Amino acid sequence: LALGSVEYDHSGPTVLVSDENVGDDGAGGEMVNPRVWIEGESDDERCPVRDGTPLTSPLANGSLLADLVDATKGTFFEEDGKKNNGSASTTNIGGGLLSYAGNLGDVAAKVTGRLQSLTPTDLASVLGIDKKFAEREAKIIQSIASGEGLADHMEDKYYSSMGRATGFIAVAGEPLQEF
Repeated sequence: LALGSVEYDHSGPTVLVSDENVGDDGAGGEMVNPRVWIEGESDDERCPVRDGTPLTSPLANGSLLADLVDATKGTFFEEDGKKNNGSASTTNIGGGLLSYAGNLGDVAAKVTGRLQSLTPTDLASVLGIDKKFAEREAKIIQSIASGEGLADHMEDKYYSSMGRATGFIAVAGEPLQEF
């Protein structure tokens, strides 16, 4: 995980051709059209392979710390920032403490629920590493380790992808077939 800008940029828009929806429909039917995504043309989504900003605030929306802070809101402080004593009445101290204890139980349940869904990228977000960036880097490492990342960059895969992008089934050593 490199926490800096690689200073790499494509010479033009990124084009991605997906293998996911290529094949028959499962019932022996026709081939499904290829899924081609062209940066700036297909939709307004950000290019998934360009370097993004790897660093973000540890309290950014969706991060572990932000979720834990959200779970405690209203327990210690009201929404307007005033201290929450558990009850509006200062004469009902026992009721206020019981209400406060009940709030603590709610917070404990929310925090426990969030910690049960903890992922490695949540731990990275505590350090200020963007979750999407960490997920993308993890996928890259997995594809290198499995060999898939290397296989996707061999000539036969490029040939096959270019065929799919233009409406053909292109397999090295075989004649082209139209979808």
